Amino acid sequence: MDGLQSSWTESEPEMVAEMQAKGSVNSKVYWMYVSAGGNCIVTLLVFGMCILAQLAISGGDYWMSYWYVC
Repeated sequence: MDGLQSSWTESEPEMVAEMQAKGSVNSKVYWMYVSAGGNCIVTLLVFGMCILAQLAISGGDYWMSYWYVC
């Protein structure tokens, strides 16, 4: 078992510094990211469902606070 452990620790990669760039991201990159998830209709549908879910949850909280006071 000792031979297995020593061969594994010897094959670990060395850590290297990462490069960092400054600037802005082109809008084409954002479009490619959004379009990779599906077509425009699917993206809008998912976004709309997220908004509707948040409205439903917030509306339920509002109703419970209104109902509790009355």
